[in-house]
Amino acid sequence: MKLQAIEDTDTSRDLISSLPPIAASLHDRFLRSHCSSCFLLLPKIPPSSQNAPPIPCSLCDSVLYCSSRCSSSDHPRHVSSSECLLLRIQSHPSSSSSADVRAALRLLHSLLTLPSSSRPGRLGGLFAGSLDEVLGEEGSEAGTRIRQGAELMKRVRSAKRAGSGEMEEEEEEVAMWAVLANAVDVQVGEGAAPGIAVYGPAFSWLDHNCSPNACYRFEPTSPSRSSVGVLVSPAGAKEPPEMWEIWIGDESKLIQGLTIYGPRITVRSIKPIKKGEEVSITYTDLLQPKATRHLDLWLKYRFVCCCNRCLASPEMYIDYILNCDARNMDSNHDYFRDADCKELDDFLDQTISEFMSDGSPEACCEKIENLLYKIFQYCQFQEPSTFLLHPLHYLSQCIPHTGICL
Repeated sequence: MKLQAIEDTDTSRDLISSLPPIAASLHDRFLRSHCSSCFLLLPKIPPSSQNAPPIPCSLCDSVLYCSSRCSSSDHPRHVSSSECLLLRIQSHPSSSSSADVRAALRLLHSLLTLPSSSRPGRLGGLFAGSLDEVLGEEGSEAGTRIRQGAELMKRVRSAKRAGSGEMEEEEEEVAMWAVLANAVDVQVGEGAAPGIAVYGPAFSWLDHNCSPNACYRFEPTSPSRSSVGVLVSPAGAKEPPEMWEIWIGDESKLIQGLTIYGPRITVRSIKPIKKGEEVSITYTDLLQPKATRHLDLWLKYRFVCCCNRCLASPEMYIDYILNCDARNMDSNHDYFRDADCKELDDFLDQTISEFMSDGSPEACCEKIENLLYKIFQYCQFQEPSTFLLHPLHYLSQCIPHTGICL
């Protein structure tokens, strides 16, 4: 399922604002240093301080909360989802984080809180691809992790299974695969991402593009803020699918079931988007060569990207540079020519001066883009051009002049 803009949108506008997670969990190494509800770093309380210390879970003592508000909002879900029991039986923490297993437990719990008549199929509409394909792939790391995680989930859930509306056991493997395919690293402060989160269709249905028109950011939980803004809709559907209606259309269920804990996500446009145009984000590091991007996307999401950037012929300048042999950027210094360096320096000085005078970033970018484009086009059919520029470095190299006009 793709998502499209429901109206014309300028750059830097929130398309999806303050969307709460279906499931979120801290990485093991951050359980004692960050709040398990808002994911913020816990303050260091000196012995002489009058401030209240972090609030621990009274059952497992493995998670901490920065305030009574965070504790009351998250602790019931922590216990009832079996995450608390999982942390209690893990007397010897494994080398890998159990965050994905705990997120899968919370995911199943979130879906079970909905009435059976309204419970969405296929795990809330989350993309999970072909589970059989992943499990059947020999030596697959994802397949191994799914099996291991599902077995651990079954162990802790069997102790709490009441027989009233519980999902079938095979759903645990699907939940693990859904988390591995949909979870994003949550960055709510400085340093490494402390945990992961899975969001509903308003975010999980956004497709990948190597030249995306939107990006996303996170914000800590704010129980007092209950409104969720959505300026996207499922593409090509006369009526919104059932899962969309449950998570987005019925705001009362959304507020009751999901907004009480976990870091929220906001999706913002980074380009002008027309009404009906698909909204896309990136799933991988865009400053990687195409082959590396494709490998990352296949290993985690099982698809081959066919966006305009990947299919461009000749390839875009940024990919041309990223795929260059590094030795091309370290040419013999005997080739340096003062005149050519001066030409480039004058051009950049002129561009900066014009930008400072009229303040138009579009004109400045256009000038530099034209410079790079001319060099790139010339290099496709002629000998090396005067200047070889790398967009990730401040330095430029000059090589023998070939008559190109810059």
